[in-house]
Amino acid sequence: MRKILLATLLAPFLFVIPASAQAPPQEPAAVTLLRRLLGTEVQLTYDRVTATDIAGSALLSGAMLRKGTEVVRITEARLEGLSETGVARLSLRGIVVTGELPVTLDRLDLE
Repeated sequence: MRKILLATLLAPFLFVIPASAQAPPQEPAAVTLLRRLLGTEVQLTYDRVTATDIAGSALLSGAMLRKGTEVVRITEARLEGLSETGVARLSLRGIVVTGELPVTLDRLDLE
């Protein structure tokens, strides 16, 4: 059920990984990997990012994903154990999806 919900929310943003995704300087490795997994057609921005002490992990505040007219705004996103094959834990707070299928969620936790 959790995978279906996550896939429904983020489906417009997920596709094959292109090699040319760019990361800003000083960006935590987990966010650079996330950017690469999302691909170059998806714009990932955030107000603040903090690397955590867990490999493949980061905390993003004021995150926004944009692909064409589809936009996902996330007040706080905590990624733990992100790798090429998935994520160990994902915790999102204050999720607003705009576009063809608008959705608002207070919280989404996947383990």
